[in-house]
Amino acid sequence: MYPIGAYIVKSTNGVCKIEDIVNPDFVADSSKLYYKAMPLLDKSATLYIPVDKVDETMRLVMTESEADALLKKIPSINQIWISNEKERERNYKQAIQSNNPEQLIGIIKLIYQRKKTRQEQGKKTTTVDGRYFNLAENLLYSELELVLQKDKDEIYQMIKANCEA
Repeated sequence: MYPIGAYIVKSTNGVCKIEDIVNPDFVADSSKLYYKAMPLLDKSATLYIPVDKVDETMRLVMTESEADALLKKIPSINQIWISNEKERERNYKQAIQSNNPEQLIGIIKLIYQRKKTRQEQGKKTTTVDGRYFNLAENLLYSELELVLQKDKDEIYQMIKANCEA
């Protein structure tokens, strides 16, 4: 069980702060407990996550040392290019849902390189690449901002420098 005040990462919502452990009014079973969590990316939202349903889509935020290790590991993280667009999108979606920072880095690196290549050819980024690139960036960067106490631009520069290494 996560403590009140803990920061967690939920694969679809990013970093959230556990505000309370409650039995909400909308639940018929008065013994069922839920985490009341507030996503940092959407301050107006409130999530209710069953305490007994915590799975791999939810984890504690990484520590500062884990974040530093991840940043150092970026040059060695690779994602295999998939030519089939539907299969590639499925791969992106699985990486997002995995809630694994290394897989998010893989997406960011892959799409960053593809965007660069397409720009050199005078082409725009595909809609699918753009959507998953932004999603992966938002999820990963919000966690790194919190853990490393840096702003989004600093995180972006750190990731970019390591992607180009």
